[in-house]
Amino acid sequence: MIDENIKINFDIPKTLQFAIEEAEKIYAKEGELGSYMNWAKTIDNLCKLYYTEGVFTKRQWDLIVRKYQE
Repeated sequence: MIDENIKINFDIPKTLQFAIEEAEKIYAKEGELGSYMNWAKTIDNLCKLYYTEGVFTKRQWDLIVRKYQE
């Protein structure tokens, strides 16, 4: 599920931006079924990587994952 009430107001890396755009396209077409869940998992994994690299804070990671729930 995508929570439209959550706003991302910080810069995100291009790879994550691509994953988010793909998740939003698939969600608009198919809802939670199909490949949306795969994209949501990819978003979570990318956020985990960016957190461990110091690109994101834990709060930023949590915010993105709450918006793009599996």
